[in-house]
Amino acid sequence: MKNAGGRPERFDEIASAELAILSCLGIKSISSLARENECSRNTVIKYVNRYSERLEVLGYAD
Repeated sequence: MKNAGGRPERFDEIASAELAILSCLGIKSISSLARENECSRNTVIKYVNRYSERLEVLGYAD
């Protein structure tokens, strides 16, 4: 899948949700997720933010 700029998405929806769950539950830090996925912290934050609001509604995030 490509975004508006023509660049491919780094993580699909399932992977984005997994990143958000690991981060919001405090299981892994943004830095460790970035390191494991060989990308920048900003990239991880972008994908985590997509799902963190949904997790807040469910009571899993602050």
